[in-house]
Amino acid sequence: MAANIRQIDIARKVGVSQRTVSAVLGSTTANGVRVSPDTARQIREVADRLGYTPYSPAQLMRGKGSGLIGVLIGDSEGNAQQRRLALLDRLLWREGFRLMIGHLHAPRDVDAYVADFLGRGAEGVVCIRHEFPASSSSYVPERLSRLRHVVYLDPPSGITNACFVQPDRRTGIRQAMAHLAGCGRKRIGLITDNPNRAGRRGTPMRERLAGYTEGLADAGLAFDPVLIRGDKRLAEIDLYPHLAGIMVDDLVLQNGADAVLANNDAVGVRLIKALQAKHIRVPEDVAVIGYDNDPVSLVTTPEMTTIDHDHHRVAHELTD
Repeated sequence: MAANIRQIDIARKVGVSQRTVSAVLGSTTANGVRVSPDTARQIREVADRLGYTPYSPAQLMRGKGSGLIGVLIGDSEGNAQQRRLALLDRLLWREGFRLMIGHLHAPRDVDAYVADFLGRGAEGVVCIRHEFPASSSSYVPERLSRLRHVVYLDPPSGITNACFVQPDRRTGIRQAMAHLAGCGRKRIGLITDNPNRAGRRGTPMRERLAGYTEGLADAGLAFDPVLIRGDKRLAEIDLYPHLAGIMVDDLVLQNGADAVLANNDAVGVRLIKALQAKHIRVPEDVAVIGYDNDPVSLVTTPEMTTIDHDHHRVAHELTD
């Protein structure tokens, strides 16, 4: 297997010394070994055929970079984060880097990844998930401070002069509210991740709530807390599709919402299906706006209006 191929194995195949192979496959000829172009070509061809992979610690000792970028994401990320991850992989690959991905189920999971990143000489880390409910929000950033070149999605707590990329979610929601109000909607509902426990809301939802309240004020509409609803299980709506019906019963049938801002497009699509199943017309009776501009927004009839989070730009900024 490729992991067991050593430079001495390549040397025996080509009929040269291990020092000669090292001079070609290492990054330097400073050890005084001269290698002809033909021999160097043979060594590289045999190395490719055998599946040789340089041993990263040895490369680091010679002063070469590892070419590794660590990425930390949550344990149950939705389509949006997966799209960002795919874009990051493509962009960093073009720059000559490979991704080493870690899933954080809880804050303390970061400790093992920090040790792994350090041990493998990761040249940077992109941290997409660093906030957790009912926990010190600064735990993950504090542990990552041992590493160089850490870039965050959203500002981290407890770290000064951190490098981060933050989408303007507040303005996106505020614009959506202005659109709905301009269409004559008076009771606009908002679906969040965990509406009843404000202290457990992360930066994304706090920013959306701010845009929502500012949008109400802009339109001269009264704030009504019964129009803010949600459930943490909505992050996995495919496993709990019945939640969409519960949201419709609560927001529309009981509390008179004539428009709903969904927390993502998957939830928005489920809402439209639930509304139509109850013979409520979309958008004539109730308007629905999703979030993320996911392709799934195109499968409904009518196609769903959605807020474009601009994942391509987020990935480009994180890469830069």
